[in-house]
This record gives sequence, C-alpha cells and structure tokens, in this order.
Amino acid sequence: MAKRYRRQRDSFEDILLDLLRPFIVILVFVLGGWILTHQEQAKLYGIIAIIVVIAVVILYFVLKRRRDVSFGFDDEEVLYMLKGMSPQQDVIAHKDGKKYYIQCKKFMTREVTPHDVRDFLGAITNVNNPAEKGFFVTTGNFTLMAEKAAEGNPRIELIDGVKLVEYYKLAYEKTIPETESIQRPEPPQN
Repeated sequence: MAKRYRRQRDSFEDILLDLLRPFIVILVFVLGGWILTHQEQAKLYGIIAIIVVIAVVILYFVLKRRRDVSFGFDDEEVLYMLKGMSPQQDVIAHKDGKKYYIQCKKFMTREVTPHDVRDFLGAITNVNNPAEKGFFVTTGNFTLMAEKAAEGNPRIELIDGVKLVEYYKLAYEKTIPETESIQRPEPPQN
C-alpha cells in the first residue's frame, strides 16, 4: 500500500514539474536578459539575494527542527504505536547497584491473568537471583484477579496500557524543552 502511495505522489510531482517547467525556462531567460542589461544593479541584488538565501536556509532548518518534534498524540495513538512494537525479552535494569525486572506483554485481545503475575513474582523473588522490584507492563489490561495477586506487594508494579501512556507522555515532557515537542510516529504496519 505504501508503494502505491509513493507512486501516486511521484506522479503528482512529475505532473506539477511538467507544468512548471515552461515557466521556469521563461524566468531564467528573463532574469538572464535583465542581468546583461543591468550589470551594476545585478551585482548589488546578487549580494542581497545570497544573504537572503542564507537567512532562509538557516530559518528553514530551525523551523524544521521545531516542526519535526511536535507532541500532540492522543492516548489512543500512543497506545496504538506501543502495541505495534515488536516483542522483546524481559528487561533487566540496574540502577544504584540494584536490579529491576521488567516484564513486557503486548496483548491485543486478552488480559494479563493472575497466573502471569504470579510467574513474574516468582522471577522477582527467586532466591538465587532476586530483584529489588519488578514492573509488569502491558499494552492491554490486567484482570481483576491479576491485580489482586499483586495487591499489597511493594516489589511489583502493574502498568496497564492507560498508565503506560501516562508514563510515556511524562517521560517526553521531562526530556524535551517547552519550545520543542516530539515527532508523531508512523502507525505500525500490519
């Protein structure tokens, strides 16, 4: 589908270029004739034109940088993007000499069960290789029983799709100055 769009866009650009080509040729001849008849003025205007072009190029790159980073996702778009990520193994993070486990589940149609949570709790509290804390992250939801299985245990934090979106936004708000924002990602291809 993307290739078809690209061909259509290229065709439109080709047609537009074909329509503009005669005007560009005429403009070049008119400009060349004017330069030949007004050489002193052409030098002055040439210097001014070079300064203007440099200023426009600099302005273009400054504005492009600001435009490329625009944050304006709604929650569904962020969650849709996260659901489109490829599955990865569990993450083991280290901070201040402490180990943290992160279990990531991309569930589109099913919820995280108490069995999933208990298995993860077993990994966190493994006597041979314990972790300080574990974060069970899903793009979906936890069943009520799964939430009960983790309830009251400070060593595990459940992060569902809604909370994941909140953390995602919070992380970018802290890392990007107020004058900038984040580039909107392409939706995942199915």
